Amino acid sequence: MVVWESLSPALAKDTALLRRAYVVLCMLGHFYLHGAPKNSRSGSSDSESAHRKNFVPAPIAIPWLLVSKALGLKPVLSYASQILWNCAYNDISLLDDPLPSGQIRILETFTGDSSEVAFDISPARVELEGAVILKAILDVLATHFQGSDLIQSQSAVTLELLRIESALRRMKSHLLILKKDCDPFHFYWKLRPLISGSGPEGWTYELSGGSVINLQVGGSTAGSSSLLQALDSFLGLHLSDSQISFRRAMQEYMPQGHRLFCHGPDLLRISGLKLGHAYNSVVRGLKEFRDEHFRIVSLFIINQASKAQKNIENNPSFVEESSLKKSNLTTKPKISLTGTGGSDLARLLKGYRDSSQEALLDLS
Repeated sequence: MVVWESLSPALAKDTALLRRAYVVLCMLGHFYLHGAPKNSRSGSSDSESAHRKNFVPAPIAIPWLLVSKALGLKPVLSYASQILWNCAYNDISLLDDPLPSGQIRILETFTGDSSEVAFDISPARVELEGAVILKAILDVLATHFQGSDLIQSQSAVTLELLRIESALRRMKSHLLILKKDCDPFHFYWKLRPLISGSGPEGWTYELSGGSVINLQVGGSTAGSSSLLQALDSFLGLHLSDSQISFRRAMQEYMPQGHRLFCHGPDLLRISGLKLGHAYNSVVRGLKEFRDEHFRIVSLFIINQASKAQKNIENNPSFVEESSLKKSNLTTKPKISLTGTGGSDLARLLKGYRDSSQEALLDLS
C-alpha cells in the first residue's frame, strides 16, 4: 500500500476537506485502536501483542499526523472531530439567521446506535446555539473599543447580556434532551471506551521506514469546547490554579482560531444597576447550565462507575461483546471518575460551578 508522506497541494489549501479528512482519520484510528478484540493483532509473543495494542500502523498514522499538523491539532479524536466538524444540515435551503439547531445531523458514529447519535448531536446543538453568545461577546468588545456614549454603551451591553442569557437557557434545553435520548449504560460501556485517549502509556505511531513516535493524548471531551471558556473569560470569572491549568491543557485540543479567541475576550466591566442585573442573569444562566451538565456527568459516568459490577451481572453477554478486557470486567471494578480527556470530573465541575456562583454581583 502506498502511504503519502506529504499533503497534496489541493488538500493543504482546502480547509473544509482537511477537516473532513481529520474526522475520518480520527474515527478510523480510534476504531483500530479500541474497537478490535484485544488479541486480534497478536504476534509471536504476549509482549509483542501487548505492545501492538497501542500501535497505529503507517497507513493510518502518517496521514493522521499530517492532517492533524496542518490543522494545528493532535492525532486523536477531539471535540472538533467528534462534534464540531462531524455534523451537517439536513437541508441547506432552510438556513436562516440564527441558524436552526434542529436542522442538523451527525455524519459519523462508531456504533450507529441512537444513544450515540443523541450524545453527539446535543453538544453540536449547544455549540450552534452558542454562536449567539460569541457574536454578543464580539459586539460588546466592539462597543468597548468604539468608546461611545456611556449611557448608550451600557444599554447596548445590557441588551447583549440578555441575548447571552437567552442562549444559555436554550443550550440547557439540549442537555435535558440528551438525558432523555441517550442511554447511560450504552455511553459508559460501549461508546466511552471508543472515544477515550491513550492513557499514560501513550500511542505509538508508525512512520516511514519503520521509525515510530510515541504520543500521550487525551480523548474527546466537552472541556475542549471554546464556547464556555470564552464566556468565562468575558464574564471575568476567577478560576483556581488547577482550573487554569486544565483550561490550558484543553486548549491544545482546540482548533487554532478557537484557541486564540479564548485568550482575548476579558474586557467586560460592570457599572450601573441595570447592567449589573443583566450580568447576574447571565452568570445564573451559566451556573444553571453547569448544574445540568454536572447532573449528566453524575448519571452517565459517576453512577455508571459505581454500579459497574451490577451492570455486568445483569448483562452477562456484555463481557464478551465489550472492547474492555474481560479480566477488568469480571472483578470488582475500581471506580474511575475521570473524563475521556483525563480530568477529575467531580472536582473540576464543582469548581466551575462554584466559580460561577461566586461571580454574582452584590447589588443590594
